[in-house]
Amino acid sequence: MSAEAAIGALRRGLSHPLTIDSAVLACAPDTLEDHIWDHHTLFESGFTPVPEDQRTAGEFLIGELQFNDTVLLAEVDLFPAGPAPY
Repeated sequence: MSAEAAIGALRRGLSHPLTIDSAVLACAPDTLEDHIWDHHTLFESGFTPVPEDQRTAGEFLIGELQFNDTVLLAEVDLFPAGPAPY
């Protein structure tokens, strides 16, 4: 889910107005660059089940970068993708 969609869903689901002062996107710099230049659509890359979405990963990511106040470029091990092992 995109940051814009998540914030939109929050605003629609609350009974009172919500103000979001800032949004932060955290991503791995090497992966970000790979996806920005990828020519495949989001559907072809497996990022969405909607074949009609013709955006490339780069187009999607640039939109996400523009939406956020801050972009934190960090190594993946700093923010693990999966749940912590027990």
